[in-house]
Amino acid sequence: MDTAPFAISIAALASRIGSRHSPIIIDVRPDDAFEADPVMMAGALRRPPDQAMAWHQGLPKAADIVVYGVHGRKNSQDVARSLASMG
Repeated sequence: MDTAPFAISIAALASRIGSRHSPIIIDVRPDDAFEADPVMMAGALRRPPDQAMAWHQGLPKAADIVVYGVHGRKNSQDVARSLASMG
């Protein structure tokens, strides 16, 4: 069950990847976390979480977007909220 306001379960995400409903997946882990483990989800984009206002303009407006961080809490939730508020 999803407990965060902007959340998707692993099963729900897995069922959408590769389908016509496939979301854009964005890795927003902080630099230190990324440097410690640079492995990303297949097809994910790497974007700095503190620069979402700059890079959100390059995303398609009609696309579903999934952001992920280290634990799926602070960074990813903050970026999800920011992207939602920017449209």
